[in-house]
Amino acid sequence: MALKNNAVWRDSIHLFLAHVNDAYETYFNGTLIGKTGGFSDDKGGYVSKWPALRNYCIASNNQLIKWNDDNIIAVKVCDGGGSGGIFMGTPLMICWKSLTG
Repeated sequence: MALKNNAVWRDSIHLFLAHVNDAYETYFNGTLIGKTGGFSDDKGGYVSKWPALRNYCIASNNQLIKWNDDNIIAVKVCDGGGSGGIFMGTPLMICWKSLTG
């Protein structure tokens, strides 16, 4: 609860994953919340979406969030060649107020 209780605004959680090379899936507490590009076993095969930024916003009342427990963010990466992973930024998670609402 500290993340929520100490936030200036408390309506959502923002996940910033910087750039992920090349295709990826992001899971929050075991639920897929985003995917960019394609893995080799996907319909249509491997598709790189490097260097798209990866940002997610989850409403603070979403049942996926465990406010009084550990939350797990998992990122599955498919690298088409070279060095795969998270680049050009530091991943972070913050509570914030949506600028669009």
